[in-house]
Amino acid sequence: MIERWPGHKHSSFQPWFRGAHACLAAGDVEKYRHYCRVMLQRFGHRLEFDVCTQLAEVCLLLPQPTGGGPGGGSPALDVRRLAGVARRAAEGPQAGPGRPWFDLVLGMAEYRLGRYEHAIPHLAKARRARAADAHVKVLCDLFLAMTHHRVGREHEARQLLVRAVEVMETRVKKVGGSGDLGAGFNEPVACHVVRQEAEALIGRAGRGTVPLTAGAIESVVPAARFELGTARLGSPPGRTTEP
Repeated sequence: MIERWPGHKHSSFQPWFRGAHACLAAGDVEKYRHYCRVMLQRFGHRLEFDVCTQLAEVCLLLPQPTGGGPGGGSPALDVRRLAGVARRAAEGPQAGPGRPWFDLVLGMAEYRLGRYEHAIPHLAKARRARAADAHVKVLCDLFLAMTHHRVGREHEARQLLVRAVEVMETRVKKVGGSGDLGAGFNEPVACHVVRQEAEALIGRAGRGTVPLTAGAIESVVPAARFELGTARLGSPPGRTTEP
């Protein structure tokens, strides 16, 4: 079974991209990972810079499960292949100082591969870009915070996490309220989900200072779920059977 956004062709990338974020918003991590597997299989060969960037970004938002596969939950995605997709976007003719998303997704890929020192320059470059909006800055700071934590620089990690949360609380739409998040709902959802992972790893920032127990992201995301209908992301996807 798959879900489709009404009014979109099944072969289009955008319904899958939006659907993966909607799954995260609803706290359905298993379905999110299903969407990512299908997207990587169907669109991982594409050359369009926007498809490459968005595919890598959404599929790198959560860490890969351990012990996945038959009888053990969702199988892990091929992060090296995702890194190749991100690199294809970052090294393409459309990349440049005015497009910080390319360096962001490349930094995200390096982090997920455990190449922490390689992730830092890409994330820092994207964060400094003049065209970086609040969502880019937040995601860069969150991934930088986790990266510094992984290499033992706790003070820098805490500072970066606090800065990310400050920007989120003042410049990023809230996830969980009754307001209309609009067509770009994927950006606040992405920020929110990565913040949950960073705070689980490093400790709470912003309102409340009680550290969260580090652990699987599945135990964190559902606690902050919100109803798709309440957030008015559009009509819920209709169910159809994949031929």
